[in-house]
Amino acid sequence: MTAIHQGAAGPGHQSSPPSRAGAFIKFADLDNLQVVVIHTGEQASRDAGIRATLQRAHNEAVATDNPIDPEVEPEQALYVGPTQLDDGARLYKMADRDATKRVIVHQFGNLAPEKAKRLIVALRKQAPKAELYRGNPGHNAEPWQLVDVVAFEQTLAADTTPGEAPWPDNVAPLHLVKSSPEEGPELPAGFEVRGSRLCALMTVGRGEDARQEWVPIASPVHVLAETADEQGRGYGRLLEWRDSAGRVRQWAMPVRSLVPRNGEEVFAALLDAGLPFIELSHKRRLAAYLMSCQPKRRITCVERTGWHGHAYVLPGGSIGPDAEGVILQTAGYTASDFTERGTLAGWQQGVAGLAVGNSRLCFALSLAFAAPLLSLVGMEGGGFHLKGESTDGKTTVMKVAASVYGHPDRYAQTWRATGNAIEGIASRRNDALLCLDELGELDGREAGQTAYMLANGQGKGRSKQDGELRERKAWRLLFLSTGELSLEDHAASAGKSTQAGMEVRTIQIPSDTGHHGAFEWLHGMDGGRSFADALKINSEAHHGVAFRTYAQALTQTMDEQRERLRAEIKQLAAELTPKGAGNQVGRAINRFALVAAAGELATRLGVTGWPEGEAIRAVRVCLKAWLAERGHLGNQEDAATLMQVRGFVFAHQFTRFADWFDSSHRPANMVGFRKVESDGVSFFVLPQGWLEITKGRDPKRAAILCLEAGYLLTGKDKKRLQRQVRLPGMGKGMRVYVLGERVLGDEGDGLEDE
Repeated sequence: MTAIHQGAAGPGHQSSPPSRAGAFIKFADLDNLQVVVIHTGEQASRDAGIRATLQRAHNEAVATDNPIDPEVEPEQALYVGPTQLDDGARLYKMADRDATKRVIVHQFGNLAPEKAKRLIVALRKQAPKAELYRGNPGHNAEPWQLVDVVAFEQTLAADTTPGEAPWPDNVAPLHLVKSSPEEGPELPAGFEVRGSRLCALMTVGRGEDARQEWVPIASPVHVLAETADEQGRGYGRLLEWRDSAGRVRQWAMPVRSLVPRNGEEVFAALLDAGLPFIELSHKRRLAAYLMSCQPKRRITCVERTGWHGHAYVLPGGSIGPDAEGVILQTAGYTASDFTERGTLAGWQQGVAGLAVGNSRLCFALSLAFAAPLLSLVGMEGGGFHLKGESTDGKTTVMKVAASVYGHPDRYAQTWRATGNAIEGIASRRNDALLCLDELGELDGREAGQTAYMLANGQGKGRSKQDGELRERKAWRLLFLSTGELSLEDHAASAGKSTQAGMEVRTIQIPSDTGHHGAFEWLHGMDGGRSFADALKINSEAHHGVAFRTYAQALTQTMDEQRERLRAEIKQLAAELTPKGAGNQVGRAINRFALVAAAGELATRLGVTGWPEGEAIRAVRVCLKAWLAERGHLGNQEDAATLMQVRGFVFAHQFTRFADWFDSSHRPANMVGFRKVESDGVSFFVLPQGWLEITKGRDPKRAAILCLEAGYLLTGKDKKRLQRQVRLPGMGKGMRVYVLGERVLGDEGDGLEDE
């Protein structure tokens, strides 16, 4: 960007500039001053044509030492759009910056404070001796007070006095809250910022030597806003400070944290987050300062990430139209796992592009995009577990999914944690994907319970010291797990069993594709290891930007996307559900359909760069792999019941069943009779024996399942599960369960070949 209008120096202007305090400039007087006027804001970019024309004319005039006549619309000097003040952008050099005495900024439309600060920093670099003003045509321009605020912030970074504040090349990071920076932070009585220290007015000395002095208590900590949740609870303060490296840090601190142990956790959190100095002997003064600050700004706080209205709340800020009004509040300062690096185009080419033709990769990325949709479409949480041999690429698949949200190594977690720690991690992944590597690192005794907790979205109930129940941590998320064992096998190795509905909540997909481990297509690379290394390098270079692009697009069209997604999920679930599927399979397929719909939505929104239908194809492949490993379409409890009946009969057909024709073969613990005839073998199970065979199950339900599977033979009355039979050695007839030969050698509820 180049300043394209500069007035000629008028006579009598060799003296020093006027004092900032109370100094005003009239636009009508611009012809007598060397002034650059900048128009900036939302509407400025539409005048780009005028800007280019005047820029060219001005540069030519300066080159011939013949500046443009200042009377020709001097206020149309430079137009700067908000995007030209994004983080990292730079102004072009002014044509004659050394001669510039004044710079007036005309804010034409909205301009965020952080962008205004960047403009000030850039102008200070180019014209360090110029006075900076702000005003509108037809009115007096007055000194821009935001300049002093920026100078103060730069002073804190350099740890010098205000008069010696440098103007470094790096622009201050974005502020989460758009407070009133021009007015400066309001400090309560008895506290002042002096140089690089926050000071308190304290009485020093005793008796006749007692006097009031300003005593340093900490590096400057500013209270930008007061926070509270929508129910008027959870009050806090939004704090801001600079760490020793000059980076802006912010933390929404619950005021209740100042109570336990005299606020020790608060001070520890501040120091851990880089606050350069706290005078430990005056911690109570610092606590009093934080408590007594009463900022005018009010912000809604939430205790977990995810959706809040039309804003998606993150640890480092929020995304969407409602982003300014909500912030994440945590008990301690927490660095954001949702980091951003690289470009969307780089991620599409180096990460998402390599997922094309690779079902597990494409599925995992679609799963990452599905997690934020749970609350939109009203679905419950759950997870998928990639099971396979070590070094087959399943961890790479998981980290590729993590790259949607942040750095793959920092965003992804491991199962090696206690249940309490995993609760904390889950609450930081609300409405997002939770990645957990190596299930084997979790204690097998906790495996089933922990996975069930994650899927149900609620932590353990705990009591306070007075016996009252604490508020449970809650979340709604999808998780992606990896391991060499299945969840059921890992729990069984510790002598525990998983609950019957666990397989619906944690769906197990074999990671091996039958080609190159977890990959089918290597995109021209010479091996699976090279392919995995390329994914790792690319995801570290480009991550986090995909989620922000996705979330930003969702916040703009949430209402219309909600209804469309529900219809798509219903249609996809109907297409994916095989004939004869039980209720549990149907519920699991609903989640597969959600993943497919999410992947296609991300493609429509321009995030993935995939061809249409790629996500659906990947979901079909993974669904087929799950069903093949599961081995049946019925409910897991029903399949286990049939397996129990078949297993007992097969294992004990000669030891627990008496021979129908051999009266000498009568086991003491017999459960029935075994009858061998020319057309096959039959088992006549006594009522007491049936109770033993179906121990732990509903005996009537077990009989019905055996009938449906073709194991149980009925008499003339098809409605009766038992038959009236005269047994050998028993005078009168008895009602028994009759099992046919099929119970020995048929799966009963197997999958149909496709």
